[in-house]
Amino acid sequence: AGNSFTVGMTSGGQAKATGNSSTRTVSGVGPSDVSSWSDLVAIEAGSSFVLGLRKNGTVVGSSHYYDSQLHQISDWNNIIAVSGGGLHVLGLKADNTVVAVPISEYGNSDGQCEVSNWTGIIDISAGGDHSVGLKSDGTVIAVGDNHYGQCETNAWTDIINITAGDFYTAGLKADGTVVVACNSFGSEEYKSWTNIVDISATYGNAYMLIGIKDDGTVVHCGSYRYYNESDLKKQTNAWRDVVAVTGGYNHMVALRSDGKVMGAGESSMFDLELDGWNLN
Repeated sequence: AGNSFTVGMTSGGQAKATGNSSTRTVSGVGPSDVSSWSDLVAIEAGSSFVLGLRKNGTVVGSSHYYDSQLHQISDWNNIIAVSGGGLHVLGLKADNTVVAVPISEYGNSDGQCEVSNWTGIIDISAGGDHSVGLKSDGTVIAVGDNHYGQCETNAWTDIINITAGDFYTAGLKADGTVVVACNSFGSEEYKSWTNIVDISATYGNAYMLIGIKDDGTVVHCGSYRYYNESDLKKQTNAWRDVVAVTGGYNHMVALRSDGKVMGAGESSMFDLELDGWNLN
């Protein structure tokens, strides 16, 4: 989920998209029509761009930025994971090194693309203006903007999953608990979470974090800048059998174990037109 749009991928590797076409990332914009993408193994939404990872280890992208440098990803190969942030893109290579591309002149303003010396990385996450890497030993490395303490991950251990928000970094520990690097997150609710199996940041909501529990239910906390908190919790409390979840500027999207896609939040930009979506 990105800025007023949602993307998905069927089990056969075909991309799907819905949302505001003025972002030039979704259907109806000629060569930027992501619904023509196929042979995918992953699809990822940045703030206002989309990345697709193909079976052959190459990456395709679509962005509405007129000065976008996203075309540079066409040179990437042997990629096994991708992540899109505010104005930069990360790619994890099969040799556990990382490549990065800024997609505008501001995309490396805080050094968030300075990842060429990273090794032993098994997961990546691009935040607003910072980049995070999970190492094979369960420790975490981060570079870029650190005004909010989002890169203060050096003491973390036993981490099995990471996610980077606009101004924070979160880590999922092997025991199912969650840690957050941020000096102004605004909520400590995550500290009481247990039995978490996956975590996800939201774009545009600077301090909002989502977690999936081992029973398939969803929890979330932090800032609800573009959400009505009580309405959102009422909607997501009814979710069951969730296996993946993500959040955009004003909406949240979850994938159920049967392939059905569910949405919650504001739908004024058509980002929740998900009726009939089944990704099996």
